[in-house]
Amino acid sequence: MVCGSRSYRPDTQCCCDRTVHSVPLKDCQCCGTQAYRRNEAKPDTCTAPCGTSTYHYGTQATQLCCNGTTVVNLSTDLGIARHQICCGQRVMNTQTHECCNDDFSIKQKDYGCCNKTPYHLDTMKCYWSTGTVHMRSRTNFSSQDFCDRNLPEWDTEMPLPSARNTSMIHVRGLPQDCSLRVKSRQIEIVLYPFVVVNQHLDQDCDASDTLLLVIKLQANQTCSSEEKLKASLHGVALDIFTRKHVVCSKASEDMPVLRLKDGKRAVIYLSKHAGSILAKSLQ
Repeated sequence: MVCGSRSYRPDTQCCCDRTVHSVPLKDCQCCGTQAYRRNEAKPDTCTAPCGTSTYHYGTQATQLCCNGTTVVNLSTDLGIARHQICCGQRVMNTQTHECCNDDFSIKQKDYGCCNKTPYHLDTMKCYWSTGTVHMRSRTNFSSQDFCDRNLPEWDTEMPLPSARNTSMIHVRGLPQDCSLRVKSRQIEIVLYPFVVVNQHLDQDCDASDTLLLVIKLQANQTCSSEEKLKASLHGVALDIFTRKHVVCSKASEDMPVLRLKDGKRAVIYLSKHAGSILAKSLQ
């Protein structure tokens, strides 16, 4: 009999995942590439091939093999670990997330899957007839709160929605600094670097590497701490979508300004995996 590229004798040997062991086949049980006799207790951890390397699985293991890549489980708690599965090359918890298109892990309460495309339920709409995702025509930015991170999160490796409205602008950038103008109910965020993904403006908003984003807060929006604001923007990128009442003017010779005047015509996402994806956008 053949085991991988080797032959073996089943009366004295057995084959476990292309590995030959000196255990008779009739007495042999496999645990990945390992072998143990039927009268022995099964090991807590088993080893098996995963792509070009190996991974450990079993009741005490904390790894999964996802599409040929070894990844670490999110939890060693057996009650949680039993609900962890692969979604692409990542691990997800089936109690809180679902896998969209075998690649993207999305929160069940906040996101849906539209013909294998993830979308945010509050700000995006799925057109099931075509299987495409678009921004909602009446996106309400006034309910979003920067200081408490009550902004929708978006994995920037996931495809962004397309714009049905030709007046939409989409800007992506990394927050470098921010300030809070309490009296004028205004937030100012310096984005560096930034990229204009889609632009329909009279003025050129893509003239430098730095953009000043000015957001006029609505009456029911609160943000009383500049320190808290900076903490909420740390380590993420911003994806800004807006349709109307946008002015892109020069604050100085080197820095254009993007003003969001009407909160009912804009939405901002906190984008994860910001650095690498922004670099791709700028290429």
